[in-house]
Amino acid sequence: MVSREISEKAIGIFGIAFGFILYIIFIFVLHTAIIARFFTKTIVSGGMTESIVMLSGPYYEWLIAGSIPVFIMIGYYLVHGYHSGGEVKRNDLRLLAITVIGFMLWFLVLVALSTLKMVIPYEFNLIGGYVWYIIFIYVLIKYINYNFN
Repeated sequence: MVSREISEKAIGIFGIAFGFILYIIFIFVLHTAIIARFFTKTIVSGGMTESIVMLSGPYYEWLIAGSIPVFIMIGYYLVHGYHSGGEVKRNDLRLLAITVIGFMLWFLVLVALSTLKMVIPYEFNLIGGYVWYIIFIYVLIKYINYNFN
């Protein structure tokens, strides 16, 4: 029984590490394939060439920093939840869905604030987004556990 619990924890830790590796691959692909190809501007001045990234702001910041929990949950689900059965798999899938919804809702908050022409400092973007994650995940887990268990 103890070895089963240890192996479950090891699988969970490996899933989190796998999710972080997926995140690093995402960042690499985002920067090399998408940003370098579509969002850079090359300036030639005095015989020197300089590339400037044209993409920045709260959307980009949240895409980079806010997607960390999403990728960690994807990795956790792929390694742990996908191979588990029944209730464990269902709970892992719920947590993945809650994380993705939390990411998207904060992104919509950023769109709304930007539409209102409000300047969003980097710190508010990240702190607000992660506080939103914590509150949103906590409330939904409590709601799901109360209604479905």
